[in-house]
Amino acid sequence: MVTRNKFLQSLMILFMGHSISTGCKPFKMEERFDWSATLSAPVEYPVTPIAGEIWGSDYGQGLSDGIINVGWGNDAGLVGAGPDKKAVPDSLYLLWRSHAEHKFFKGSFALPKEKITALFKEGFMDTYFDTVRKATYDLFIIGMGPEGRVTVWLQGGSGMQQEVAQFRAKEVTVKPEDLAPIEVYLFNDGFDESVMTDSMIIKKHYKDKLAQYGLPDPALYDDYEQRYQWQPVLELSGEGSTVSSGSIYMCNGEKQFRYYDEFPYKESRAIPYLFFLGWRDKTGKGHASWIVLTEDKDYWVRFKKGDDAMLPIDFERSEIRKAFKEKIDPNKPSKIVIRSEHPEKEEMEIYLEQDSIRVPLKNILHLTE
Repeated sequence: MVTRNKFLQSLMILFMGHSISTGCKPFKMEERFDWSATLSAPVEYPVTPIAGEIWGSDYGQGLSDGIINVGWGNDAGLVGAGPDKKAVPDSLYLLWRSHAEHKFFKGSFALPKEKITALFKEGFMDTYFDTVRKATYDLFIIGMGPEGRVTVWLQGGSGMQQEVAQFRAKEVTVKPEDLAPIEVYLFNDGFDESVMTDSMIIKKHYKDKLAQYGLPDPALYDDYEQRYQWQPVLELSGEGSTVSSGSIYMCNGEKQFRYYDEFPYKESRAIPYLFFLGWRDKTGKGHASWIVLTEDKDYWVRFKKGDDAMLPIDFERSEIRKAFKEKIDPNKPSKIVIRSEHPEKEEMEIYLEQDSIRVPLKNILHLTE
C-alpha cells in the first residue's frame, strides 16, 4: 500500500529532481530550446526533397518542400510549427532528387546533440536596435549538396551561423511506385532538364556560367571546408573613425559577427568572401561598408534586386581563394588586413599576410552607405 507521504515524495522526485533520502538518482528534466529548421542547396545543384525529418525526444519537423537551390548555406525559408520549447534534435533523415546529377540520395544521421546543446546554451552577443544583448541560435539549416553531401548549420540573431555537422548520404534507386502519386512527376521524361533550364530556378548569369564552365566540381564543397588560422585586422585610421560592428561571410556557409573592438579569436576559419563594417565618422554619422572579394561588377546590382546568392559567382576561380591555396600555410597564423584612411570615400587597402608573405587583394567591390 502506497502511503500519502510516499506518494508526495515521489511527486517531488519527479518534478523537482531531488532524491531526498530515498537514495534514488535525481530526475533531470531535458533542456528545451526554441528552434525550427529549413533547407539549403547550391544554386547550380537544385534538389527536390521528397521526404525528411529532424527530430528529438518530443518533437519532429518534416523537411519536404519544393525545388531548393538558394545557395550553399542560405536559408530557404521553410520552417516548422510545434511548441515554443523543444528538446534538442538528435536525428535527421533525408531523401532527395538531385536534378543536376539525375540521382536520388538518402540518409539517416545522428546529430551531435551535446555540441548543439552547448551552442544553444552558450549563445553569442547580438545587437537589438542600439543595444547589445545575448542571443542564441534558433534555426537549423540543412544543406543537400552534390554527391550526397549533407551539412548542418545553426543560425541565430542577426545571422550568426556555425557549422555543426557533416554527413554523406548514399545514392539510392527509387521507383515510381515507391513515391506518393503526387511525386511521380519526378520520373517524367526531361523533368531534370526542365529544372536546369528554367529561368525562374536558375538565373541567366548562372546559366551563362554553366554554359562556359559546366557544373562546379563536387569536390569544391569539400575544398571550401579547408580552414586557415587567419584573423581579421581592421585599420580604419581616418580622423575620428570608429568601428562599431562587423561581420564575416565564409565560403563554407559560416557567418561571424562582432560588436566590440575586435572579432573574437578563433583558431581557424574558412576562406572569406564578404566583410561588413558598421562605423561612425568624426561627426558621429553612422555608415555601413560592404566589401566583397570578387571581380563580378554586377554583384551589388543583383544582390539589391534579390537575384543572387551571397557567394560570388566567380568565387571558385577568385583571387582570394587562389591566394590562400597557393600562398598560405593552413597550419600557421595569418591575417587579412583591411585598412583605410578615408573609408567614407570607399578607399581601402586589403592584403593577406603570413610571416614575410604579403598578397595584395585587388579584386574587390566596396560599397559604403
